[in-house]
Amino acid sequence: MVKQAHIYISDGVIGIGFRAWVKLQAQKHGVFGWVKNTFDKPDIFGKSGGVEIVAKGEEKNIASFIKRIELGNVLSSIKKIKTSWETSLHSFDDFTIIL
Repeated sequence: MVKQAHIYISDGVIGIGFRAWVKLQAQKHGVFGWVKNTFDKPDIFGKSGGVEIVAKGEEKNIASFIKRIELGNVLSSIKKIKTSWETSLHSFDDFTIIL
C-alpha cells in the first residue's frame, strides 16, 4: 500500500552532506519525494534548524528508509526524529533535494 511520511530531523544534520545522503538512501529504498534544510519551524527544530523530508512509496519501503535515516550517516549526530503519516496530495517521479 502506498503511503506518505513527513519526517523532521534535528541537530547535527546541516552542512555535512546529509541531504545528498538522504537522497541516496531514498533511491536505494524505492522512496520518492524531497528533502530540504528548514530553519522556520523552531517548535520542531529549535533555533538551529533541521532537515525536513517528505517520503512516498510502499509502506514497507518507507519503514526501512526511516530506520536507515534514524541511524544517520558518518558525519551526522541525530538527536531527534519526528515522523507523521499523512495523506498524499502530490505524486512524485523521483526524490529531489530542495535548495
